Amino acid sequence: MRVLFVYPNAQGYARIPIGISLLMTILDQKGHKVELFDTTFMMTGENMDSAVREKAGLVVPTDTSRFFEKHSTEEIDGIFLKKVKEFGADMLAVSILEDNYQLADHLMGVFKREHRDKPVIVGGSTPTVAPEIVMENPNVDYLVQGEGEGAMAEFCELTERGKPVEDIMNLWFKKDGKIMHNRIRPFVDINTMPVQDLRWWGEGHFLKPYDGKVYRTGYIEMSRGCMNRCSYCINSACQDIFKGAGKYYRQKTIPNVMKEIKALEEKHRLEMIFFADDNFLLMSRPRLQEFAEAWKREIKLPYWINSTVEAISRDRLKLLKETGCCGIGLGLESGSEWFRANVLNKGMNDNRRIKSAFDLMHESGIRTTANVMIGFPGEHEADIFESIKMIRNVMPKSTNIHFVAPYTGTALHAASKMLGYIDTIDRPGFRGMAKDVSMRNGPVVRNPYMKRERIVEIYYDFMNYVNGKLPMPQEYSALAPGANGSAPERGDMSKDVADVFRSLNNSGGRNAS
Repeated sequence: MRVLFVYPNAQGYARIPIGISLLMTILDQKGHKVELFDTTFMMTGENMDSAVREKAGLVVPTDTSRFFEKHSTEEIDGIFLKKVKEFGADMLAVSILEDNYQLADHLMGVFKREHRDKPVIVGGSTPTVAPEIVMENPNVDYLVQGEGEGAMAEFCELTERGKPVEDIMNLWFKKDGKIMHNRIRPFVDINTMPVQDLRWWGEGHFLKPYDGKVYRTGYIEMSRGCMNRCSYCINSACQDIFKGAGKYYRQKTIPNVMKEIKALEEKHRLEMIFFADDNFLLMSRPRLQEFAEAWKREIKLPYWINSTVEAISRDRLKLLKETGCCGIGLGLESGSEWFRANVLNKGMNDNRRIKSAFDLMHESGIRTTANVMIGFPGEHEADIFESIKMIRNVMPKSTNIHFVAPYTGTALHAASKMLGYIDTIDRPGFRGMAKDVSMRNGPVVRNPYMKRERIVEIYYDFMNYVNGKLPMPQEYSALAPGANGSAPERGDMSKDVADVFRSLNNSGGRNAS
């Protein structure tokens, strides 16, 4: 079969998504013809990801603009249809993250208007947690829920042979006007995954700006799954959906990881490795020791990881430093202990432990990144200034600030919907989803305690408060940084918000989605 994959990247964030990369590699190895239509560098306006972060003072400006080309929507449609025609696509395979769903839907509609008889199959995080919603989309014929490596290979093989596909596990489909679906298949053994073939991805995806420089970067997974159940993340829903599929958190063997990295390093002249694991340090000490020894012996490249405060220790940092770890990102999200515990459902609630973790990372000499979100329902201005004080206290090398996104399938989305704090869409394929989930365009969730304009103002001044370019407001400045003394007096409305989140977090978070 000739399968055209679509990567509908509307935000302009350049990186190679491992999921699509693996699916393309697997189908190619099974003898199918595979091509990619990638919108990452086709901009109808400015590159939102870079422009907003640079304006907010979150990153060092780096010129990668040569990869981006401005086009009108009509021009992009024409380029897309030309690709479909020249490739002779038999089907369209679309990866959907809710941020990019509007663009994906547009392109699927363009395809269907010209090729009504050819199937469109979708997968990704949004179809996985909201299949019953996405399957109502008239442009969608089939949906793969969860891991697609096995389902996509079976689907293409059976379709090419003219055989029915209704028994494929993980597959949703339409039959006689009804939406049907099959049971979830066991998780794939990630050690059987092939080395990614990256020949379909443009040069811009390899070049990652980091600390003012640009590195040829490869994206690798050592594990799959996150065991946390944060209210703003779909992992809680995924853990429930895949309860019968096997062990949710899985790891590749260290030899397999080294084999993949060496192959990609040699072929693509890589200068840095970006590990895509949700929590890289969720591993035993013997496994970390094995990784360290293999890395020093076989790879010797700088690498970047995500982890959690709880996983940081002096002995682990020593091993990371010895192996060339150049950066660690930690998701702190809020400086308010009350907010983390009662709304975000984060297990890490002690600001002193956060300070200790950053002190250890600074001591080790590894560059640090702190991730913070603002724009939550029920958030007070004082909560945001708790985050500012926390960042002033721990002083990471860089800070990444997002407006929180109420993704479908999360407790955050369900709570915001129940409380009437988000506007939702009422059309097939999108029913009940938030009208906007962009983390860069501004706050999406209405807040009874703060005006939207004030939230945006603090967002762009966040680092100015941290760096002392702006004085702290008097009502917050007298309080010790990192202490929780500025936590506001919680009124009945704020307590009601917390009650809704606690109820949803305890029940998996999907009640109202």
